[in-house]
Amino acid sequence: MYPLLETIRFENGVFSHPEYHFRRMNQSVYDCLDKSLQFDPEQVLLEAQETFGEKKGLFKFRLFYGAEQYRWEFIPYQLPDIKTLKLIADNQIEYSHKFSDRTKLDL
Repeated sequence: MYPLLETIRFENGVFSHPEYHFRRMNQSVYDCLDKSLQFDPEQVLLEAQETFGEKKGLFKFRLFYGAEQYRWEFIPYQLPDIKTLKLIADNQIEYSHKFSDRTKLDL
């Protein structure tokens, strides 16, 4: 339903560089769905900001969207506790856009 994903840093009630995210969202919808964005992403951020309030701290704002619909969530940001890394070769992963289905990346 929401094939695309945009993650925006939200710190102390402020979104970081929203204009870059809006540009990428518009381009992704055009490239992937051959449509134009049917909602105003700036209004979505205002809606989310009003709903979430001025929480102190660092959060990930995740916006799942298609051309016409969206849903969003805030997640407290926590640094990952990385103990090891594993290199995986997969020439089938297409990642020119951020998709909400991340099963091939979350190994």
